[in-house]
Amino acid sequence: MNSLIARTVLVLAVAAICARAQENRQQAVKINNDGAAQYQLGKIDAAAGLFERAVALDPNLAVAQFNLGTVYHQQKQFEKAIAAFKKVTDIKPDYALGFNQLGVVLMELNRNKEALAAFDTAVRLKPSDPVQLFNLGAVLVRLNKFKRAVEVLEHSKQAGGSDAQLSAQLGCAYAHTKHYEKAIEEIKKAIELTTDNNELRVFLGNLYMLVNNKEAALAQHRIIETQRPDLAQKLYQTIYSDKLLIVSYDEIK
Repeated sequence: MNSLIARTVLVLAVAAICARAQENRQQAVKINNDGAAQYQLGKIDAAAGLFERAVALDPNLAVAQFNLGTVYHQQKQFEKAIAAFKKVTDIKPDYALGFNQLGVVLMELNRNKEALAAFDTAVRLKPSDPVQLFNLGAVLVRLNKFKRAVEVLEHSKQAGGSDAQLSAQLGCAYAHTKHYEKAIEEIKKAIELTTDNNELRVFLGNLYMLVNNKEAALAQHRIIETQRPDLAQKLYQTIYSDKLLIVSYDEIK
């Protein structure tokens, strides 16, 4: 009889705990939604406070942890953002975007090997996402793993990725694997896709010199010198490196 009473009390206690957890979850979801509304209005600090309240009520509410990581990232509270996104990946180990966002924050802190592991997991979970493939390729470039970077970034293109950053990263990877013509093609695409492209033009000019196309390098020099003489001089030094001792930049402008 006493054993039956004890079991009944235990069942009632578990039921009460479950009910309280369910109530906390419902309240946390509502607070998270309020935070999302504040975020949409551009009120980042208010949104952060609400997301913090939501995860305090229910630490295993993945959407609130993800949103909290997002606002911490925007506030440049990077360690807190990492902790939030790691919690997301603990709660939902099959959620590719959680690993992707964790990798993004780690890259901002130059923790590139950790970022590589996060992006590798994201791509394994969602292998055809062009953004996640780009992020993986970008961190591979940082880590000087250029051959694999080429493969991954080309996969990003095939998956529909197409912007200046993708072409620039792919051009860099091709250059470091000594596929200079392919590098030139990608850097030209990157230049077409951005207005702030003088640094890319210097890179392109250097690539032209690597394939012995001095006239094309000079054409890039002429474009750059009207906007950024300092960068133009760097390219000039590459083109006329054998003449620098006797001809100054000012004398040939």
